[in-house]
Amino acid sequence: MSIKDEYETIMGTVTHTLHADEIEETEPTRVLKECIALQTKKSEDYNSFVKLADYWPHGLQSLHDMMHVKMKRLESLLEASEVGYATPKFESIEDTAKDLAVYASFFVAYARGKMDGQNPNNDIFNQPQLAEPFTITSPTPNGWIFGNTPKNS
Repeated sequence: MSIKDEYETIMGTVTHTLHADEIEETEPTRVLKECIALQTKKSEDYNSFVKLADYWPHGLQSLHDMMHVKMKRLESLLEASEVGYATPKFESIEDTAKDLAVYASFFVAYARGKMDGQNPNNDIFNQPQLAEPFTITSPTPNGWIFGNTPKNS
């Protein structure tokens, strides 16, 4: 079973689409609504000729890297705050945390295979899915034989 299939099996048992009237208005839900507004507004700065998936050439690994950058930014801001440095002039702790939430939503969308522009024939790392697991057989007089053939080839 692929990672994507395993994810869908697990998540399929716990997901439920909520209607607006089912969502309790709490501070965390207000923050999530702000994150939706932030992502929508930021997406207006990008042209429609480039699909969202094109920003993540290595799929989930690219998204993980961006989330790591945001986590390092949070670490830096928290450490600066702890020792009494001035409030940042540009990206605050709250801004960074909201960005992280948006990237987390991109991560989940990509893991589900539902990001705009995502190639359904590629794996979670945006590589062609292999028809069979990767194998290396014994060396031959002409060198090693690698047994990985991309699907649809």
